[in-house]
Amino acid sequence: MSQATIREPDWNDPADCEAVVHLIDAYAQEPIEGAQPLPTSSRERLIDGLRNEPGGLVLLATVDEQPVGIAVCFRGFSTFAAQPLINIHDLAVLSEHRNRGIGSRLLEEVCRRA
Repeated sequence: MSQATIREPDWNDPADCEAVVHLIDAYAQEPIEGAQPLPTSSRERLIDGLRNEPGGLVLLATVDEQPVGIAVCFRGFSTFAAQPLINIHDLAVLSEHRNRGIGSRLLEEVCRRA
């Protein structure tokens, strides 16, 4: 199996937008997250919401050009530390691609961009 590539989605590419929705929907259906698919209204608003969020950072993990993982983060500011911070809101890897270091690669890239 090829190594994962970590990159930001191209919000003008319908395939990347579909990948983001698919990965977040798969994450929502995990037992720890409630095991429910994303509501239709959320699926319809997700891309515009992420694309227009000024402090947002979304990273896709792909293997052989297939989306397998995602990190959704939001930049902010820590008043206690008086410095910028990044909140990792969602971090998910499709179950069939787990235990291969993909989640770690996503986290490394988030840290690199923090």
